[in-house]
Amino acid sequence: MSQIPIENVYYLLCYAWGQMREGEIAETGASKQTELVDLFAKVLINGTERVLKQGLDRGYVTQSEDTSRPRGRIDFDTSLKRALLPRARVHCQYDTLSRDVLHNRILKSTLGDLAQVESIDEDLRRKLLTLQRRFGEVSDVPLRRSLFRRVQLHSNNAFYRFLLNICSLVERNLDLTEEGEGRQFRDFLRDKATMSTVFEDFVLNFYDREQEVYDVSSPYISWDVEGKPPDRLPRMETDVVLTSSDRTIVIDTKFYENPLVSNWEQKRYRSEHLYQLFSYLQNAETKGRRWKDAKGILLYAATDTDLDEKAFEVRGHKMQAHSIDLDQKWWKIHDDLLTLVNIST
Repeated sequence: MSQIPIENVYYLLCYAWGQMREGEIAETGASKQTELVDLFAKVLINGTERVLKQGLDRGYVTQSEDTSRPRGRIDFDTSLKRALLPRARVHCQYDTLSRDVLHNRILKSTLGDLAQVESIDEDLRRKLLTLQRRFGEVSDVPLRRSLFRRVQLHSNNAFYRFLLNICSLVERNLDLTEEGEGRQFRDFLRDKATMSTVFEDFVLNFYDREQEVYDVSSPYISWDVEGKPPDRLPRMETDVVLTSSDRTIVIDTKFYENPLVSNWEQKRYRSEHLYQLFSYLQNAETKGRRWKDAKGILLYAATDTDLDEKAFEVRGHKMQAHSIDLDQKWWKIHDDLLTLVNIST
């Protein structure tokens, strides 16, 4: 697959994360970047400047100390082990309001790690390091995937969720250089598994945000078998289902460099993709009237293949293969996706 324009990568991620609004707030100037690492640096700089202007978020942090003036909760076990009581002292644990909370630590450390990438723009590197120094009392923390699962956010600091998505993506794609002295940013666009998930989530959240004709979901479909289905049957989880009062559309998303395969010098669709989609449509008929004539669409992400197959009917279900060109202007991608499901733009 040819390279997706950097600006489009950013929009794909914002929709996939369900944070298009936050992405628009932090995006200022990012669309001018030509490298992924510079894009994320610019977005992180813009978002961090906004957070610092509003004031770093604070939260309660548990601290402990040996003291002659008890406060908070007295830890008698530790006090006894350290023989503090004969000296009129106790070990106490108490909560203090501090900016040294986990989400600030992650943000500060990501700024520093990103600044170590050898290929990053020098002006962006300086801005990253300048912002990192403004975190003051916030501690550095070695970035690892498990940290992100421990972060607790709420409505008052929800903008951090967008920044932490950027930080998580950076953490997963930074490698040490062969010399071990700097960092290099891995091109995750070449990772089919990652981009398949991004494209699926993008399409789901795009339709959820950009139209009001259909209800949007991704339900499981039960196998239409007699009696209790065997435990080893695979689960059928749809990617995107659009439902209105009179229509149901099942969209199966695919991120493939070559959606067509050669067969006796003729290009054909991948049979396993058609079989999968048809299986969804057939087994879903048990879900009710609106599923009896549900339409199925195989939607491929593409930059160099143009698929616009006219719908064909199989056992009462219309099926269609279509590609969305990710190498075109973003407004055109927007309009093409709406036109695909018969929503005028």
